[in-house]
Amino acid sequence: ANAMVPSFGPLNACIASVAAKEILFYLAGLTEQVRLKGSVYLFDINTLEYKISTLTQQRACSLCGGE
Repeated sequence: ANAMVPSFGPLNACIASVAAKEILFYLAGLTEQVRLKGSVYLFDINTLEYKISTLTQQRACSLCGGE
């Protein structure tokens, strides 16, 4: 039986290209900090749309900057 197996190669390439662009902009001095630092990059594979959400640090959390 030849079952169809989804390939995530194109999705990985999309995400890797965004990460590479951020790194190149930072290294070239085109931005003072990486834009995605402290953020979550959400990519919808069905619509090929993305959204960047900023994370906030919780003071009571020992992992994300708490005391």
